[in-house]
Amino acid sequence: MNILLLFIAALTLAQCKEIPLLAPVAPEGVESRADEDSLTEDDFTLGAQMTYGNAMPEGIPIESANENASEQERAMLFEGDIMLTEEQRAIVDRGIQSEIDEMRSGVSAKSRLWPRSKGNKIEVLVPYTLKTGFTDAEKALIAAGIDQYHKGTCIKFVKRSNEKDYIEVFKGDPGACWSSLGRTGGKQRISLGNGCPGTGVVTHELMHALGWLHEQSRADRDKYIKIHWNNIEKNMWSQFRKCENCDAQGTAYDTTSVMQYGIWAFQKSRNLPSMTKIGCPEDQVWPSKESGCRLGQYNGLNKSDLKELNLMYCQDTGPVTEPPCSNEPDFSRSCEFWALQGYCKHSFVQFMMKNCKLACGCPS
Repeated sequence: MNILLLFIAALTLAQCKEIPLLAPVAPEGVESRADEDSLTEDDFTLGAQMTYGNAMPEGIPIESANENASEQERAMLFEGDIMLTEEQRAIVDRGIQSEIDEMRSGVSAKSRLWPRSKGNKIEVLVPYTLKTGFTDAEKALIAAGIDQYHKGTCIKFVKRSNEKDYIEVFKGDPGACWSSLGRTGGKQRISLGNGCPGTGVVTHELMHALGWLHEQSRADRDKYIKIHWNNIEKNMWSQFRKCENCDAQGTAYDTTSVMQYGIWAFQKSRNLPSMTKIGCPEDQVWPSKESGCRLGQYNGLNKSDLKELNLMYCQDTGPVTEPPCSNEPDFSRSCEFWALQGYCKHSFVQFMMKNCKLACGCPS
């Protein structure tokens, strides 16, 4: 009887204070951080040393990525290395070109861009997490790719605390290099499997996450490169669709952009190119570097890439946001889970309004 009375008293006290009786351990898939790693100053230092000079570790060519991906993953990939959401995949599967163009051009809408911080300084903070499993060398090369953004743009990739929208970088299957397109909302992933970490692939996939398609998708591409349709399997022709309504921001086409695929991407015959630069031989798969006929490169962001990034993100016209509220740090890891249980609307409303405002949608 005494035990029962003590339990009833504890239950009444907890309900009066609006405290969830059980603070649940973050369930699988919800704020579990046991398998998270982080990039340190040592990683950035080692990355700078590994990429010093012209002989940068390139990793695998992006055109070779995902060749061994599972059928399920390949079905969700667009243009070779863009992981579509289910909604985007449905649009592509319907095959209505106007809908596909709208989906692709919509990436540059303010709602799909990563917002810049509120204040006098123009700075875009992109929260990310890094899963465990990467070697020290791989972490250093990831850091080197990120550092190119830090040094050349206002975009800063920062370790996530409790932000709702963030990028999760994880070590996928060997050769699995892919990213979501633009800010999709919530957690979005970048896969960097064995062979992927290299400044070219890292900067390429991050640029997808920031909202960029491939250079050969530009509406004006036929003035600069020739697509050799006869050396591309018909089921791969969709990978060369132009985005007629995408905003090029008035910049010139650049055949050396980190977003430009190489001459042999999606080729049918290994001895012939799938696309070539206008004015260059149309039968060379490996033109010399000196010829100026190569497409793409694997060293990372070049001047045109940096210019486009700064035009899109680092001007006064960019989207601005500052969360109007936040979760209390002591409870932030469980707030999203409690919100999913409906506690913002019943049982523990006062507690949630005090400690988990962000999870409850920042009610006024």
